[in-house]
Amino acid sequence: MKIKETITRWGFGVLALLLVNVVSGQPAPGDPPDIKQEARNTAAVEKLDGLKQAVLIYVKGMT
Repeated sequence: MKIKETITRWGFGVLALLLVNVVSGQPAPGDPPDIKQEARNTAAVEKLDGLKQAVLIYVKGMT
């Protein structure tokens, strides 16, 4: 019986963590829209220009 209770508690714990992750991944009402890609590119170039060594990785479809 002790093992069954432990498994049940772990199951509820995992479900609670999944619920928190799903809810927190959604934008709240009234949040400003996402920043445009041009603004992101400009900010990235400004940050990377100041570095002596930098690696930039682009993954297609990860935008």
